[in-house]
Amino acid sequence: MPHIIVSLEQTLRIWEDYCFIINLLARTQIREKTKTDYHLYGPFLHFAEFRNYILKSYKDFDMDEFSQKFLEDRFSGQPLILNDLAEIPFELALWSYSSRRIYHLKSDMCHLLNATSIKNVQWKNVRLPFDAFAIMLDEPIISPKLNEEYDCILISSHNSSGLTILSFRLINTKVKSYIPIPDEEKKLIQRFFKERKSLKLLARIKKYHAAIPDPLILPHFELPLSKEILEAYITDSITDLVIGYAQNQNQLGRKIHIPDKSCIMPEEGNTAARLAVGVCLFLTTKHAASIKSYTYRQTEKKQPSQIKSISDESEIFKITLGQVLTPQEKKNCSTGLKREGGYTIDPHWRQGVYRFPPYKANDPDAEKTVWVRPSFVNYHRLNQGQLPNGSEMEI
Repeated sequence: MPHIIVSLEQTLRIWEDYCFIINLLARTQIREKTKTDYHLYGPFLHFAEFRNYILKSYKDFDMDEFSQKFLEDRFSGQPLILNDLAEIPFELALWSYSSRRIYHLKSDMCHLLNATSIKNVQWKNVRLPFDAFAIMLDEPIISPKLNEEYDCILISSHNSSGLTILSFRLINTKVKSYIPIPDEEKKLIQRFFKERKSLKLLARIKKYHAAIPDPLILPHFELPLSKEILEAYITDSITDLVIGYAQNQNQLGRKIHIPDKSCIMPEEGNTAARLAVGVCLFLTTKHAASIKSYTYRQTEKKQPSQIKSISDESEIFKITLGQVLTPQEKKNCSTGLKREGGYTIDPHWRQGVYRFPPYKANDPDAEKTVWVRPSFVNYHRLNQGQLPNGSEMEI
């Protein structure tokens, strides 16, 4: 399977294997009438049905069967052991049903989007191409605080109590190296259970449970698109917007949990949101016509027992302008260089920007569909070996 689409499939495999292990532990405890640490409900009971469910159709997602988070109130004694995996089924189902679309963002394009200003863009100006889609990154987003890397962003939009919720899910690069439990091993484990060979059963479960990355950090951020937030600018603090929304709802008598400020949107979340917004804005410009697409199909001959990947038949759009940036240009894109003023315009690095089409600036319904790419200004004025103002040379 191509490396750019393995993340979604591997994430589902981890969820399936985790639920498989919990299912066996719960059934063993029930049969032996020991202390029940786990309960058979929701995803731990129906996990084996989920893959076929989302590959065939998605009309009304069954929260009771596949999502642990939405059953917390009913089973308050059951810890949320799936942690960051709890909402993965809902997000993957929405992606599978609404688009199966993956935008492959090449390295140079990431830098160009990061160097494009979005300070005058409001959330109401962002148009999602689909209710759910994924962005694969050649260069992962790095979290210095957690020492984690993320190379996939899953963006989805759904309605909750009449309000649109925009969510961002970051997929950890660790999922790529995960080796799923083979079908033969699952059959052997099931046989141990039927034959009541508890020691062999628990030894196998312990082995495969230890293989699952723990903790598997898959950060998830939600933004409720209320009227106030839609009028806010992309560059406004998302953390402050979410807290402000919760506080306003509480003042109106609606009990909404006010999240801890440190847990809403760390730096990697802001980077992911910026890239996602950049892709959405880019897709409305004329440059989007140049992107190339292909449909991934698994070409290897499948064995009768082989599982069908959720990435089969997915559409992959490679976003690149064919522009190769030098290492210095990439660095300038990342640092946002500024120039000193003067009577003449010195050579400098200019940020990109999104603009309204000609004669549309005063149209309230117009969208910013013109992308002015980041570029060097007056590069020809540089002497040999000279760098633009604010640049650094590494020797």
